[in-house]
Amino acid sequence: MIIGDSLFSDIVMGYAFGYQTALVLSGNTTKAEADSAVKPPDYIFSSIAAVQL
Repeated sequence: MIIGDSLFSDIVMGYAFGYQTALVLSGNTTKAEADSAVKPPDYIFSSIAAVQL
């Protein structure tokens, strides 16, 4: 799994390598952008503190 705060770099890279993806909304991507993405993240968290694996 790759966890990142950018839809256009971290999440795209995760897809490229076949990983599950988790977006944290503490970066430059909004939930609306993530929800409407062609390849949305598998998981969306409000912050890195909310991630529990």
